[in-house]
Amino acid sequence: MNGVVAPPEAVLVLGMHRSGTSATAGALAKLGFSLGDDLVPPAEDNPGGYFEHAGVVAFSDDLLAALGSSWDDVRALPAGWTRSAAAAQVAATLRERLLPALRAQRPWALKDPRMCRLLPLWRAAFDDAGARVACLLVLRHPDEVAASLHARDGMPPLHAHLLWLRHVLESARASQGMARAVLPYPELLAAPAAALARAGEALGLPLPLLPQEAGLEAFVDRNARHHAPADAGDQGADPWRSLALDVHAAMTGDGDPWRDVEVLAGAFEAACGEHARWIEAAGAASAAAEARRRRLDARHVERQARTDAALESAGRLAHERLDALRAAREQQSRTDAALASAERLAHERLGELDALRVQLERTDAGLSSAQALALQRLSELQELSARLDAANGQLAATSERLAAIESSRAWRAWRAFARAFPWLAARMR
Repeated sequence: MNGVVAPPEAVLVLGMHRSGTSATAGALAKLGFSLGDDLVPPAEDNPGGYFEHAGVVAFSDDLLAALGSSWDDVRALPAGWTRSAAAAQVAATLRERLLPALRAQRPWALKDPRMCRLLPLWRAAFDDAGARVACLLVLRHPDEVAASLHARDGMPPLHAHLLWLRHVLESARASQGMARAVLPYPELLAAPAAALARAGEALGLPLPLLPQEAGLEAFVDRNARHHAPADAGDQGADPWRSLALDVHAAMTGDGDPWRDVEVLAGAFEAACGEHARWIEAAGAASAAAEARRRRLDARHVERQARTDAALESAGRLAHERLDALRAAREQQSRTDAALASAERLAHERLGELDALRVQLERTDAGLSSAQALALQRLSELQELSARLDAANGQLAATSERLAAIESSRAWRAWRAFARAFPWLAARMR
């Protein structure tokens, strides 16, 4: 427990690269620990996922680059590096941005093998923020780690064993006074629930979920131990392997795993002094290779950004063309509908015209028939009129004759009357 008076709020998963830290961090996530919202995506060498906070990895890589170092640099970090401008900038970012977001979801955990070497800076940031953090150091046999790195990166075992010592011993020394525990990788694979339950008890950290309820047995792949110690090959010319085996044995055996850290760290520093020139050359080569990789990555990112911009522009243009095509299709649909409506109307009008033509033909036939009848009636009227005229002539002649006759008779009668009644005839005149 190391004198911790309050339970920690978070766990730092420490350990050399290829040591099982990803499986451990993933198991903690299964137990209910928050790892943040921005995780590094899985890759070919770790298809199950790294469970690393992308921002933390970026801060670590940027800081190491600013210090002229890299993740695989076997040299010690520069003296006074925690007081450098680059370290101060990273520390401020951790305090002001990253830690508040992480602490908003408790309990939380962070995993990044680079923190083994950068732990002094992280610890200062935790202290400034008042965060209670425990360390869980995942230990895998150094020969297995060397074999895994050789298979993935082609790293020589000599380099890998020295790098293993750097990560393990520096994290062990920097975590003194913190709640901490060692988690042997084989125990995690054999019984993940039991191993993490023991780790939580050693850290004084209540687990959000019971290990047996978190599905750890199904999550942790027991066949993930692909590289046995023998895979590392001939170790005869490796001056670091013996010390790495001693450190591994001391920290995974019975008793206090931290008891001999200072003695072993002293032996490591002495060995580093004896091989200083080789360490400097190897470390400089690693840093130079990493700097070149970062430049290539930066150019790749720049090219990718240009490609993405071009693709985005092409996508926008494609969407515009698609919208224009959709609008044209809608307009064509409306035009087709209007043409269909006009065609239906034309057919209707044509039907009406056909009906009207039939009606006109019937009317014309009726008019022709009426005209013929009218002509017939006219002829008859003309004939009748002629007959009437003839009859009127005969009547007039007869009337004249009758009038003449009557006139003659009346005159004779008047004369007779006048002779008979002269005085009356005179008055009548």
